[in-house]
Order: sequence, then C-alpha cells, then structure tokens
Amino acid sequence: MEIEGLETTEENIFIAAACDEKGISFLKGESPLSVRKTDSCDNMTCETKSNNKGETQMADGNYTVVVDGKKFSVQVAEGEADIQVAAPAETPATPTPAPSAGTGTEVGATVSGNVWKILVNVGDKVEKGQVISILEAMKMEIDIESPVAGTVQSIAVKPNDAVNEGQTIAVIG
Repeated sequence: MEIEGLETTEENIFIAAACDEKGISFLKGESPLSVRKTDSCDNMTCETKSNNKGETQMADGNYTVVVDGKKFSVQVAEGEADIQVAAPAETPATPTPAPSAGTGTEVGATVSGNVWKILVNVGDKVEKGQVISILEAMKMEIDIESPVAGTVQSIAVKPNDAVNEGQTIAVIG
C-alpha cells in the first residue's frame, strides 16, 4: 500500500487484495467506474444532467438496489443534501403466488435484468424451490425458483431478453 502511496486501512487492504491491480487503480482514482448512463431511465423517473459537453451525472432521486436478493431503497442527491439513513425494514417472507386466472401459477422475475439461462422446457416436471431460470442484473446471477411443484406449461421469455421486476418468466401448472 505504501509503495502505491495509499493509506493503509482495512478497507483499502480488502479492495487491493480482492481486486488486485484493478483495486489499486480504483483506490488511486485511475480506474473508470464503468457505470452505464442514459438520457432517460426505464421504469424509474429520472433524467441525466449534463454540466459540460460529454459529462453526464445520474439524476437525484430514489432507486432500488438488490443485494443478496434483498431490496434496499437508496436515495441519491447531489452536494450536501440532508439524507436520512434508516435501517432497512424487515422483508416479509415471500408468499406463495396464487394461481393465475389460467390453469397455472405465474413465476415472475424478482428483479429487472436480462435472462441469462432457462433451465427447464415446456412439459418438464419441477419441484417447489427448483431453479427454473437465471437472470443477470448488475453483473450478478439471480436464481428464479418455482414457487410450486408442477409441470412447466409455458415459458414467456428467451435467453438475452430484458425483463422487468414481476414480469412473467414461466407458468407452472
């Protein structure tokens, strides 16, 4: 750490050990953040701001961040804004979805992301809790599990499809 001119703290040591050269570059401020910025946000009310040509910033507002399958509300504000921090509320147990108006139970996306893999086919028998699909969101894999035992009646998405939170992935009957 001293060789690179960085303060020796537990956090810096962890970042350097976990991320090697990229971590050192990050700590020195030499690494790009690799955050995608757009002119408008889907499923959120936000806009990007531009102060100078080629410079954009994420808009102030409330965003939902998912960590280990738990949702956290994050408030983003510029400058010295007075943001109140509160412990996250206990997430209630996920109820078993009720059967849809058709003959099966809809299995929805737990977060917005992209379909990475579909692990079942129409006609396959699945058990409650069996992973039927994997989503990719923010470079993380999120398992989508069947809430009920039954037979896969339909699959509403294909690999690489973008899905929104709650969007039907499959129907289990």
